[in-house]
Amino acid sequence: MILNLMSANYSDANRNQRLSIANFLMLVYHCGKTNNDLQKEILNNYLLCLKVNKQESASYLQAHNVDRMFMDLRSLDMQQKTFLIILSHTMLNTERKPFEEELQFVSTAFKKIGVSEEDYEYNVFMTSFSERFLNSKLK
Repeated sequence: MILNLMSANYSDANRNQRLSIANFLMLVYHCGKTNNDLQKEILNNYLLCLKVNKQESASYLQAHNVDRMFMDLRSLDMQQKTFLIILSHTMLNTERKPFEEELQFVSTAFKKIGVSEEDYEYNVFMTSFSERFLNSKLK
């Protein structure tokens, strides 16, 4: 379900934006102290939805640097940025509670793309609430 929403949400994103979204998600993945197979699978599925691969994304990042990635991400609309919060949080929150350093890294990164700390925290709260609600209904 989230992958269908992701495809729809970023359908009008240009190639550079999709590459930067992929790089951002890869940075989120790699900011963790420990990563698990499910997180890796989620990341790979995200990349498939964006229609980019790791090598292409890494080459774009290397050629244009992190500042360009943040510039590309700042050009997303607020709905796309909000969905990026959901994707990041979903990946970090897989099979374990995120570490404080991971949350700090992601929060700081979102500030760089124009998402206030309040908006970030609200969306993380709503994502967590939704996950808990859905999990309770599935049991």
